[in-house]
Amino acid sequence: ELEKLVLSFPVLWCTLMYNIVLYCAGPEIAAIRIKILCESLKQPNHIMEDIYRTVQHILHNETSLFFKRHIDQLILCA
Repeated sequence: ELEKLVLSFPVLWCTLMYNIVLYCAGPEIAAIRIKILCESLKQPNHIMEDIYRTVQHILHNETSLFFKRHIDQLILCA
């Protein structure tokens, strides 16, 4: 049991640090990623705004969706 905990520590640590960074810088990172994606796909501004609102909702209210997922995955699903 202890061996499993020790082996999973790096994964747990990385997940924790990723979530801390995401919580602090998440909206800014999401905005940059959404802007790049929408500009490259030539999407209108109202689509970019809808995606950003959806990602903001996920960041603040549905944080469990970030477990084992990258922010880019959630942006693409939005």
